[in-house]
Amino acid sequence: MTAFIRNLPEHGALLVFLAVLLEQAGLPLPSFTVLVAAGALVAEGQVSAFAVLGSAVIAAMLANMAWYLAGVRYGQKVLRLLCRVSLSPDTCVRMTQSIFQRWGLASLLFSKFVPGISLVAPPIAGAVRMPLVRFLAASSAGTLLWGVIYLSLGYLFRDQITAVFDYGTQHLQVVLHVLAVMLVMYIAYRAIQRWLVARGGGVPRIEAAELRDLLNLEPRPLILDLRSGLIRDDKSGVPGAVAVELAEIERKGKTFPYDFPYDRDIVAYCACPNDVSAVRAARALRRRGYLRAVVLRGGAEAWNGGPGFDEALSAK
Repeated sequence: MTAFIRNLPEHGALLVFLAVLLEQAGLPLPSFTVLVAAGALVAEGQVSAFAVLGSAVIAAMLANMAWYLAGVRYGQKVLRLLCRVSLSPDTCVRMTQSIFQRWGLASLLFSKFVPGISLVAPPIAGAVRMPLVRFLAASSAGTLLWGVIYLSLGYLFRDQITAVFDYGTQHLQVVLHVLAVMLVMYIAYRAIQRWLVARGGGVPRIEAAELRDLLNLEPRPLILDLRSGLIRDDKSGVPGAVAVELAEIERKGKTFPYDFPYDRDIVAYCACPNDVSAVRAARALRRRGYLRAVVLRGGAEAWNGGPGFDEALSAK
């Protein structure tokens, strides 16, 4: 990233294009820093504001269009791919689904300002079959707003940015070492979190076949459906499941909005990568004394024996 910024005066538009394109493709590059640096150079008359802004918008739209079409074609499979290339897509997928459910088209206007969500939003928009014209209009407007704001920040704080850049140039070895250590620590932290989630975080899991057997017994287990409202209305969920919200399950304090029985098995499931929402819900329930709370391994997809997420969205 330092090399990108150092070459901005000579190849400003091209480097901004590459930084934004690579970040939107899934690489962990903070392209907004390149835009801020470009804004400082715009103030000094070294690069063209229109060229830089146009490059950022074009690059973002190319990547967004590719992810959108992938979401239309492959649905949940694309989200599983993002899980493999991103450090924290589990939360981002759930959060982006919630944002889409609440704000709809308007969510694309600010998704780029939230790390991780900017990558997940386009394929989810495709998966929920958002009309292409509406997606392009909202996505391009959001990207334009994002680019203008960061270029403006660079323009307004050009003196401070120049001072930081000069310091970084003079003490490049120190800066790179500090950044490398911080990056390794962050990656290790996120990797441990994902490993804990993947192994269940101490929460037992059951297979779909086991759940089918339990449903034939009395009393039947209480099934909690933690899928987002975008896909909860389909017929692919577990019969008799109760729709609940993760935020309500994890609510702090003595007040609890649900009156669940303590003497019945509770099975939580979702349609999210690594069953992360179901694991978090079961863990929160166990802390409240519901010691028979478990997770359905594989969630809705495992219950249906296939990509229930994709089929549900196709039917909407």
